[in-house]
Amino acid sequence: MYSTTSDKIYGFIMNLMTRYIIWLIVGGVVIVWFFFPDLMQTIGQIVLFWGPVIALVFTLILAITRTKIKAKRDEEHSITQYDITISKWELYLTDLLIYGGALLILVVPFLISENGVGVTDLIQALIYFIFATWIKQVFTNKILK
Repeated sequence: MYSTTSDKIYGFIMNLMTRYIIWLIVGGVVIVWFFFPDLMQTIGQIVLFWGPVIALVFTLILAITRTKIKAKRDEEHSITQYDITISKWELYLTDLLIYGGALLILVVPFLISENGVGVTDLIQALIYFIFATWIKQVFTNKILK
């Protein structure tokens, strides 16, 4: 079933995460909910505030480790080069995401806030636009060469 040591370690970690850690977390949450309802409310507020950041960081860690494991496995099988095809439609879609995201950052405060769009919102939109454009350029320059 397992061919290398890294596959064994990966299988062990996945079994540990899926079988035991989840149940320990669920049990801990039930105990805290039953005996300390005020603490549960505080934890709920913290999770609501920091939940998206925690989910993004956890997803990033999973994506990085999955990519490294897959690259190592492909390297063992002598697969080291991939063909990537990008159509004009995908380039247009990335431009739409960049401009649409920056506009969305400006439109949401305009609709929600009484004061309208502030300086902070403009700075956020500018940072998003610069960062997203830079990432697009990095990927298109690496892929299209």
